[in-house]
Amino acid sequence: MSNIAVITEGNNFLWVFFNIPRKLRITYVQFFVLGVYFEKLSGYTDNIKRQNC
Repeated sequence: MSNIAVITEGNNFLWVFFNIPRKLRITYVQFFVLGVYFEKLSGYTDNIKRQNC
């Protein structure tokens, strides 16, 4: 019984995770591009900090 509970909890988590972009009214592609964009931004600021040092 405990295994079934874990599986349903996992599915519920996945359902919530996959519904986040839908609630924000953006597509998965835009969601992914935003993630890459912010990652590049943070890397860019890190490079500036390194150059200043």
